Parts: sequence; structure tokens; C-alpha cells
Amino acid sequence: MSGNPQSAVYFGHVMHARLRPFRHRFVYRVFSLFLDIDRLDEFGNKLRFFSHNRFNLFSLYDRDHGARTNHCLREWVAGELTGAGVAVPDGRYFMLCFPRVLGYVFNPLTVFFCFTKSGQLRALIYEVRNTFGDKHPYVIP
Repeated sequence: MSGNPQSAVYFGHVMHARLRPFRHRFVYRVFSLFLDIDRLDEFGNKLRFFSHNRFNLFSLYDRDHGARTNHCLREWVAGELTGAGVAVPDGRYFMLCFPRVLGYVFNPLTVFFCFTKSGQLRALIYEVRNTFGDKHPYVIP
């Protein structure tokens, strides 16, 4: 993946199926946000129904991702990359995630895309969460 990545909204479906102890299946529609993490405040100021770190119809809180604090997501991503021995100097970082909807957050997976200054995809960070609140980042160079 290379080029000049742009923030976007992606629409899709989630499906779950189980065969035992009884057959059960469901499908529902979802949407994800692919956002430049350096422009979150800008999006919050320009988009009427989206906010960064404050309540709105759709919102994204830093504390829902990364270090789970209100600290800068950029610093967390850079720290994870450094810890894995991956260098992305002056990189652009994007995140693909579900936003909060009316304050409710459900985000089992956030993917951080780490691009070089020239637009080359250098690494991915998969931040995986379970229903018990545990989370673990996986850096993929």
C-alpha cells in the first residue's frame, strides 16, 4: 500500500455463526472510521456530528485506544513502534476503528496504519481487546 492516504468512512457487515450447542447466526451492518490521528481535533471542529474527546452523536476518545489515558495517540503509536524496533521517522499514522455512538463504545479491534513521509506503508499495529477489558497491541512490520 502506498500513495497519499486520506481519511474515510468504510461501511461493511459483521457476521457471527455458531454450530454448537445450537445453531445461531447473525449479521449486522457497521461502519468504521479511517482517520489521520494528527487531524482528530480538526475533524471534530469541522464535522457537526463528530467530536474528539467530547460527547457527540459520534465521537472518538483517546482514552479508548492506546495507553487508555488522554495522552497523545501519536506518542503511544511511536512508542509501540520503537519498542518493536520499527522506525517510521516523521511518519503519518492513521487509525481504523469504530467510533463511540451516543457515548457507547464497542471497539474489539483498532488498526493503526503507519506510513512513511513518502506514503509507503511501513507497519501496522493491531490493538485487540476482549470482553474482559484486556487489550494487547501487535506490531506487524
